[in-house]
Amino acid sequence: MSVFKTWVRTQRLVFWLPLVASICVVLLGWLSYRAIRDADRTSALLAQRTAQEAANLLAGALLRDMRAVQQAVLVSHEWNDFSPEHPYRVRRLVATAFAQYPYPETFLAWRRTSGASPVVFWSRAERLPRWAGGHSGEDAFPVAMWTDEAVGRRLMDRITTNAATGQSFAVFDTDIDGDFYQVVTNLRYFDPYREQLATVIGFLVNLGWVRQHYFADVTAEMARVIAADADVTLKVLDERGQVRAQTAGFNETGVVGRRQFPLSFFDPLSLPPARPADLVDAKWTAEAVTRPNRARVYQPAAAAPTLVLAASATVFLLLGLFLTARAVRESATLAETRATFVATVTHELKTPVAGIRAAGDTLASGRVTTPEVLRDYAVMVVNEAKRLTRLLDNLLAYARITDLAEVYSFQLLDLRDLIDSSLREFRSRLESGGFEVRADIESDLPEIKGDRTALALAFDNVLDNAIRYSGDQRVIEIHARSADHTVTVEIVDHGIGILPADVGRVKQKFFRGRNVTNHGSGLGLAITDRIISDHGGALRIRSTAGSGTTVILEFLHSMERV
Repeated sequence: MSVFKTWVRTQRLVFWLPLVASICVVLLGWLSYRAIRDADRTSALLAQRTAQEAANLLAGALLRDMRAVQQAVLVSHEWNDFSPEHPYRVRRLVATAFAQYPYPETFLAWRRTSGASPVVFWSRAERLPRWAGGHSGEDAFPVAMWTDEAVGRRLMDRITTNAATGQSFAVFDTDIDGDFYQVVTNLRYFDPYREQLATVIGFLVNLGWVRQHYFADVTAEMARVIAADADVTLKVLDERGQVRAQTAGFNETGVVGRRQFPLSFFDPLSLPPARPADLVDAKWTAEAVTRPNRARVYQPAAAAPTLVLAASATVFLLLGLFLTARAVRESATLAETRATFVATVTHELKTPVAGIRAAGDTLASGRVTTPEVLRDYAVMVVNEAKRLTRLLDNLLAYARITDLAEVYSFQLLDLRDLIDSSLREFRSRLESGGFEVRADIESDLPEIKGDRTALALAFDNVLDNAIRYSGDQRVIEIHARSADHTVTVEIVDHGIGILPADVGRVKQKFFRGRNVTNHGSGLGLAITDRIISDHGGALRIRSTAGSGTTVILEFLHSMERV
């Protein structure tokens, strides 16, 4: 009887083991497909973000370069030396502008005098316009100068329509001898009421030449800064979709990012509210493509855990089935979280680096000619460097977060000094963003015992979030007070706030609120919470979506420390 029972059990085992193994394989296949699909989706999102970032940088660089002549050359004080009797005095200024910027074909100037006031034209000696009939071509100087009564009268008739309404700039498109031009002029007046036109300074851009030559050179130059990564290629398309410039080895297949920009060699803010009827609104496109292999960089990270789970399921069968289902689900979540974290940190690292490199390239090229613009570039480099330093500090803190307490150097600290230091760190961002800081700090706050570097990082992270996620009401409040053996610091913003379901999770590593659109690493509050906890304090958050967030940091008095 016992032998029969043993045989029955054996037969049941033989029947059930293959069946369970088959179910495990089918289920594992489905879980593997889901994990790989999630990994592909995350990789595609990373590639899309990379391509869009490159397209945005290319379009932004083109717009800055296209507006530089209006913003830097036309407003130069050296034009004050121009007069119809001595037009040669500004020829060196014109030659310098021609050397720095390729797109202006001709500069023009007119000044009201007691007699006849002709319009004086300057062009590149090697690229004279077809209508420059009054120039002899015998001057060896690289800038040709002449007057043309018919063309000058025609341009002034159009310009004076803007002067009649007291405008500072006249911008329009016109045809001259079969060539289509964009004309950008700066109008200066005798009187503060802008009733008497005194001087006109401007330049003409041959749009036909620009289509054929300008964007190819600028795109190739920007590729050395923006597309240093060989996996990204760049292209510029006109309003009809025709390719006007592209980098070598452009790949038509891959993930594409696009950014439109106007074919405008002027600042759009200089236009009146109603766009002139004789100014064509042509929309061009900057396009960036990432190669296909870039979109699959992170797939092996999701496939390796799947193979491990397959082997475990084969060996352990029923136990492996349970463990596999659970591990695949957690592994897919972890892979997506890590891929998203890498994508976000990559963006956060590349954005300030690209900004610094672009600013450095512009400064090295010698295009910045005024102290004001040079100061703006310097401020931009400093801000981007601070942003990069803050991200690196957070990454280094995250790398050693398990033993963070072992690297502290405790000393007595003045909280007022820490808060002031953090505000100084963000001064340029606060000023450029139009923020109002309201500080209410008790004058006799007791000292706390802590590590200065760690606490400075904690305050920087909280203040950075307050700036980053502020809305239209750009007010940041800082309150510090002591009571019941506790020192409390509250940092309040009036920004987008946090969804109620996310308030309890924002202190977790890599987590970012679902209503957040700005980029971030998802580490700031997690590291801040750990630092405050290691100092015997607590971090609490109060927030209302759409109204703002209050981050509360609590510390014990220094005499309460053990």
